[in-house]
Amino acid sequence: MFHLRPRTVGTKVTDGTFPATTRTAVPSVGNISNTSFIAIPADAADRAAALVLANLLQDPQTQLRCRA
Repeated sequence: MFHLRPRTVGTKVTDGTFPATTRTAVPSVGNISNTSFIAIPADAADRAAALVLANLLQDPQTQLRCRA
């Protein structure tokens, strides 16, 4: 199971959904976060503009400015 909330694993172990041997994995470099999930609707009015915006949002410099 992949989940963005680290506490979910502990909760699922406590409630018996997951076995007690279940562990959370945390990358040593980088992260996985919701800012990486960008979708363009199939019926987007201006697909080209949506792609430009998606590229801008994924740019590391843009993300650094947004987090500062």
